Formats: sequence, structure tokens, C-alpha cells
Amino acid sequence: DKEIAFDWGEGGPGVRGVGADDFCVRWTGQVKAEKSGTYTFIAEADDGVRLWVNGQKLVEAWIDQGAAEHKGELKLDAGKEAERISGFIRDGVFKQLRRKGIVVGLSGGIDSSCVAALAVHALGPERVIGIFMPESDSSDDSLRLGQLLAKKLGIRTFKEDISGILKGADCYRRRDEAIKAVVPEYHAGYKSKLVLSSLDSSEFRISYVVVEDPAGKQAKVRLTADAFLALVAATNFKQRTRKMMEYYYADRFLYAVAGTPNRLEYDQGFFVKN
Repeated sequence: DKEIAFDWGEGGPGVRGVGADDFCVRWTGQVKAEKSGTYTFIAEADDGVRLWVNGQKLVEAWIDQGAAEHKGELKLDAGKEAERISGFIRDGVFKQLRRKGIVVGLSGGIDSSCVAALAVHALGPERVIGIFMPESDSSDDSLRLGQLLAKKLGIRTFKEDISGILKGADCYRRRDEAIKAVVPEYHAGYKSKLVLSSLDSSEFRISYVVVEDPAGKQAKVRLTADAFLALVAATNFKQRTRKMMEYYYADRFLYAVAGTPNRLEYDQGFFVKN
């Protein structure tokens, strides 16, 4: 849901098997705080409501009641949180794993950039290695932005083009075959991406592939279950190859490997098993 603001009146949430009474709904998400400070969170509900932020319970009003407003305050201190995470990194790298530093795969995105910056904050730039791992489908901006970050942080970096490994594993061919199962005209000159149906939909979320032909014309086609599984299986070669490369450098320099998932991926259990 884009926002949590519902008025179901005398009815229920509109979910099959759920009536107007005796049900509860849980929302999990993220709050973006622009700066450190004390923030007030407000929850208005008819009947019970609880609110947690950052693991702290701010509202406890799990009672039978009419519409009521409840408030809770939380002090967010970016510097203090950075120090807490840095302590966790130092303890994990030096005490638990007994390694000399940390390896971070740099994509140019916010997730790996944040991890690299925290690693430098915790260990110092001389103990952090950044790995660039472009491949045939990578955007040029990914490498450019990653290099800008590495220069800013002052860390040592290595570049490994993994296209050859992926071609050797038939990653691209397997992916193309999965797409051709629903878009027969698809070929090497096309571009593609995997998308899901809108969050606004009350139905189950459906997987689609968006393809763009060499002339720039796009089409959105629903994937069959078999095509979806084949596409995901082929694409996962990329994540696994990158992690394999990170472990090479970790073993080479007696470093640890940093994970770079974001909180939403962690909460939803999204990962690629290696």
C-alpha cells in the first residue's frame, strides 16, 4: 500500500474470508528521516493499534475503542546509529571471523555505497576493497558511479568483467529462451526487464516481462509460471557469479565479504542462495 489510510466503515478489508469484525492487519515498511532529531509518529484507529519503529514500541493501544489518535516519539541519531553499525562490523571482521578487512561488491547503487561507506567508517579505507563486476547488460553509469564513490572513500578497487563467465554458463541464452517462450520474436537486439503487477491491484501480483525491440517499441507480456522460473534461474547466475568473485578476493587478502541487501529485501526474505 502506498499509504496506510483506510476507512472500511461497517465493512471489512475486502479480503475473501475476512469479515467486518475480529481481524487484524499488519503493515511493515520503512520511514525515511532526512536528518537526526526527535520525530512524532501518529496512529489513528478504530479499535486496537500498535506501532513499532526501529524495534521500539511507540504506541500500545490494543483495546476495544472508538476512533482515537495515539502518538509516540522517537529520537533518531544518525551518528549514533553509524557508530553502532561500525562496532558490529569491527566485531564481526576482527573478533568473530579473524579477518584483516572487508570486501564490498560495488554496483554504483545506494545499497552497496552505504555498506562501503560504513565499512570505511568502521575499519578505515586501507582495510576495505571494492570490486566492480560489470557484464554485458550493465549500465555504464553503474561503473562510473561506483568509481566515483571509491575515489571519494579512498579505497582500493579491482574490476572484473564477468560477461565471459556468464556466457560460459549460458546465462544469456537461457534467459533469452525463457523470454522467447512468451515473446517468440525476441532476439539479441531486444532489451528486457522483469516487472510485477501494480501494488494498487487487489489481486495476486503477477510477473510480466517488458521487452523493447531495436526500434524502441515496448510490449508488456505476462509470464507463464514455467517461463518465470526459467528467467529467474538464469538471471541468478549473475548474483552467484558476483559473490563468487567477491570471495576470491576475500580469500586472496584474508578479508571478509560484506552483504549488501537493503532492509526491505531483508524483511521480505529476498535473497539468492549461493
